[in-house]
Amino acid sequence: MIELSASLHEGEPFEFCLDTDSTSGWKWSLDSSPNDMVLDSESSMLHWIPGELDGGQSREVLLEARVGDERRSQTLRLILDVVEINSAPQIEELIIPAFRLNQEVRFFVKMSDSDIPIQQLNLSLISALPSEASFNPLTGEFCWRPRTKSQFLNGGWNLKFKVNDSGVPSLSSEKEILLCLLEDGGDESSVQYEYVPSSSTAEVMKLNWNVQEGKEYSVFASNSNPDDEWLLIGKVLLTQDALTLENSYALKKTAWFYMEDEEAEKWPLRSCEITKDGLFRIVWERNISSSGAEIKTSQDGSFSRWEPLLQLDLSNHKASLQQKLGSGPEEIRNVRIVPKN
Repeated sequence: MIELSASLHEGEPFEFCLDTDSTSGWKWSLDSSPNDMVLDSESSMLHWIPGELDGGQSREVLLEARVGDERRSQTLRLILDVVEINSAPQIEELIIPAFRLNQEVRFFVKMSDSDIPIQQLNLSLISALPSEASFNPLTGEFCWRPRTKSQFLNGGWNLKFKVNDSGVPSLSSEKEILLCLLEDGGDESSVQYEYVPSSSTAEVMKLNWNVQEGKEYSVFASNSNPDDEWLLIGKVLLTQDALTLENSYALKKTAWFYMEDEEAEKWPLRSCEITKDGLFRIVWERNISSSGAEIKTSQDGSFSRWEPLLQLDLSNHKASLQQKLGSGPEEIRNVRIVPKN
């Protein structure tokens, strides 16, 4: 038996020619080898690239050769010591859709590392954290609800993240993520988003806009990033003789609504029905002498707790809609109003 040894690095191509002057004419075959090692029978050349699992290991290769008239044979034993090479960890590519003021942007920074055995990865934010934003380096969660345009430079905010591994030597990589403020166009730009402090754990978003008679306003909600899928959850339509409210929550849970003006006079209820969009439509007769009105809702079924939903300042053509926000996977995280052209 012939014994040889060699040292090579993980990921380094290994080639070994068995056809020498002293072995010319021998017919080689592989008896034992790593799964991805190849023997070219025509050139008697061994080919192999050690992978991640081979790092730090010794791999044995056994070859047998038929010599001359094949009555004799020879065995070759190769011992290949593979040196472990540390690879730099990576932060996965992430593109965040543009968002509006007072809308929550939330995402997770994800890391990966090809090294085996698994190393410990440490994530950090090496750029400035926006005011009122939060970042958890253990989970990679970033969350922010910007309040003013002054928080942005040229409509954007750059975040730079860094990941380090526990290899020797430790390696790292960085990734920049750009957050962009979405500038609304058309009628939607007239809607003002206002964060309302609440005594409960839920946040409340108040949307203020100039209401026009005969114009329909659609309410959309999202439970993820602001530029992802928006679901229609309501509509508001004020005409000369009625107010129409469409709402999705009345179909999901017990919900009650009532309307009254500034003199605590209730507006007469005209009709209730389910629309083709899957919303619950309520229509009230408008009291033309009212200068203001408010819709309140109760969702606990006890009628002991009424919360404001829609407020109308009819003398100034102003409307305000309040929406609770949550953090759960089925709860609303962002809300917007889109006037119908």
